[in-house]
Amino acid sequence: MNLHLAVVQALANSFLVYPVGGGWPADLAMTSAQTISLALELGVRVALPVALVLLLTELSVALLARAIPQINVFILGMPLKMLVGLTVLSVAMPSLLAGAESIYRFIFNAATGGAVAT
Repeated sequence: MNLHLAVVQALANSFLVYPVGGGWPADLAMTSAQTISLALELGVRVALPVALVLLLTELSVALLARAIPQINVFILGMPLKMLVGLTVLSVAMPSLLAGAESIYRFIFNAATGGAVAT
């Protein structure tokens, strides 16, 4: 994804946007708040599908435990949730990698004031 090049380019271009000895920019707090809120929003968007599938798995294990009380849910539930979570993550990995590059580019672009080329 060449993110190491984006980090070096963002660092180099940040000296153009915010020169050394130039003082703090007036909108630094707002830019930081927007970047942090964007990063949190994107993190939730990435984690939400896996969390939803794990919640559905937990509900199905609870229904199974209610229907068949002889099954030990603690022994069955944890490996099942790990297997389902890893399966969903491995299926979603290609789309996550494709979206991660654009997310990181956007965050680097916002952090450097538009100095990083997309």
